[in-house]
Amino acid sequence: MKSRIAFGIATSALLCALIARPLWSDDGKAAPEMPKPGAEHARLAKLAGKWDVSAKFWMGLPDDGKATQGSAEFKAILDGWYVQQEFTGTFMGAPYKGAGMLGYNQASGKYTNYWSDSAGSMPMLLMGTSADGGKTVEYPGEMPDGKGGVSKYKTVATHKSDDEFVYEMYEIMDGKDVKSMELTYTRKK
Repeated sequence: MKSRIAFGIATSALLCALIARPLWSDDGKAAPEMPKPGAEHARLAKLAGKWDVSAKFWMGLPDDGKATQGSAEFKAILDGWYVQQEFTGTFMGAPYKGAGMLGYNQASGKYTNYWSDSAGSMPMLLMGTSADGGKTVEYPGEMPDGKGGVSKYKTVATHKSDDEFVYEMYEIMDGKDVKSMELTYTRKK
């Protein structure tokens, strides 16, 4: 019995060594250095913390343009590659929760914005660009219109300071930007 256990341990150790073998270099050279988050990631990481959010919507509703309050918390995750947001508030008078992830793709030079929420099963994945070093990021996109077609829209994140930014959504109708949402984030002190 003891010899079976010893044989099993030795066999397991040998298999582990063989599987890990490609990780070692035969020529003594070090493995290539992994990429590291850059300045864009550091700028996004500044969002970490708790925020008060004032939300306004223009969607043909009786409360259009009236502010509702919410809160958000941002955390840098995955070794600084992304910033995660958890949001709570109200939408159309009902409790609302959302979660998002912001990042920057060094290969494409585009900002990434993923969002999913309790208002439905349609997640949003956007790729955006900035002409001013990340202060303003514009994300064009499309989403189902609920009638079997697709609506074009864009979102714009404008960073006014380390303690305030505005996130706006526009539907593109007849070639014009029609604002449907404005979220103003103010850092909690």
